[in-house]
Amino acid sequence: MRITNSMISNNYLYNLNGNLNRLSKYLEQESTGKAINSISDDPVKTTQSLSARNKLSGISRYQENVSTADSWLTEVDESVSELNDVIQNAYEKAVRASTDTLNDEDLKAIAEEIAALRDEVLSTANTTFGESFLFAGYNTTGTSSGDLPYTVDSGGDLYYNGINMSNESSVDNVLKASGTSALALAVLTSADTTAQSTPTSNYNEIIEAVSAVVDSADEIAASAETAIEAAADIAASADIDASTAADLTAAAASLETYSDTLSSVIGTAGAAVADAKTASNNAAEAYRALEDAQASGDSAAIAEAQSAYDDAVLAAQDAAADARTASAAVLTAATDAKNAIDDGNPATTADVQSVIDNSTALAASENALDTQSEDVISIQVGSGQTMEVSVAGTELLGRGNENLYIILDEFYTALSSGADAAELNDYVARLQDAQGRALALEAEVGAKIKRLDTLSGRYEANILNYTKMKSDAEDADLAEVITKYTTAETVYNAALSAGAEIIQSSLIDFLK
Repeated sequence: MRITNSMISNNYLYNLNGNLNRLSKYLEQESTGKAINSISDDPVKTTQSLSARNKLSGISRYQENVSTADSWLTEVDESVSELNDVIQNAYEKAVRASTDTLNDEDLKAIAEEIAALRDEVLSTANTTFGESFLFAGYNTTGTSSGDLPYTVDSGGDLYYNGINMSNESSVDNVLKASGTSALALAVLTSADTTAQSTPTSNYNEIIEAVSAVVDSADEIAASAETAIEAAADIAASADIDASTAADLTAAAASLETYSDTLSSVIGTAGAAVADAKTASNNAAEAYRALEDAQASGDSAAIAEAQSAYDDAVLAAQDAAADARTASAAVLTAATDAKNAIDDGNPATTADVQSVIDNSTALAASENALDTQSEDVISIQVGSGQTMEVSVAGTELLGRGNENLYIILDEFYTALSSGADAAELNDYVARLQDAQGRALALEAEVGAKIKRLDTLSGRYEANILNYTKMKSDAEDADLAEVITKYTTAETVYNAALSAGAEIIQSSLIDFLK
């Protein structure tokens, strides 16, 4: 094979360009600091670099989400903590008000403080984070008409995202009243059976049984009043249809008739029990007088004492019989006030409940609140991990008669209307329950914040790990690159010098 000058020249230029490309590559690595500037430089390391970059990009997004979630939950935590302080303040005032040592002026002063706390609850519920409401589910900007998520209408009803929450509380009160009445009626019936079956000679046993009848009847009367008030509240609601309102008004009116009758017979029975107790005490005193006479041995005194004792026993038996008769009247009135009377008219607690159960508007409102309970803002804080960062209003304040705003509103009304210590003491327990729910919510939010701290620390470690992986794959060792560049430059210059000596063209070469 004949090797021509052209072949030598072409081969020389090919190798020289290879040296120049290597020199250019090292120069690019030196200027960029990257060992990989194109996929062809190192496909394997390029794949490793791209994988690390994708991981870092995802972690960066999750870090931003974690930061946002932490900000939301911190605001939620502060608001729930404020709510807990309100409950604690109200609880202390409820304990003070229920001691039965305060006058009307003291109670009115406490009522004004409770009103302020109630309004503070409403303000807390409408708390915003930036421009977004914290406790309104997906309704982060308020209603289209500019209303806040939580509002109170002129009738005093609390609305959450346009849904009446007060009606649900009134419904709960009716159901509670109905249940209380049922239990009390069972106790009353049993006590009356005892009273009716006990011979009058055991008048103390009759007195005890009738006393239990009166106590149970008082519970039924109180329950009836609760149901009447709740029915009236629902009927007066702005979002209840006229038909339901009319039925509830009629049922409440009839129930009030039975309740008034029950209260009357309770008064009669109470008086009969008081008379029977007096007669029983007189009989006991007469018996002690008889014992004293017998101890003296004076036959005349004994005969007189025996006669007085016999008269006292008869009087006690007569009084017990009167109490037993009154007990039967209480049973009839209590049964009427508790059970539905099939006379074609709405009447009792059961009838009020029946109207409520058949109300489309109330059912729709309850369903809407159920839906709102599930509307909570969530943020993705990791691969396949989401976290709820807001709290639905139904969870924050509670529902039904557990709603904190409604508890404080009813407490204010009770204080303003001069409720007795026993009634006010009921709010101590209700506020304790509300505080328990607030503390549980605060603990839940705190646990979420702690989890975000853990995630944040994990992501920081992941960033260091993937940054190192990315650096190992694509960063250049400058000392090595400079050394290689210097070597390649030396080789390139040597090649130029050698080429000049090897390829020397003459006029004859050009003539060929």
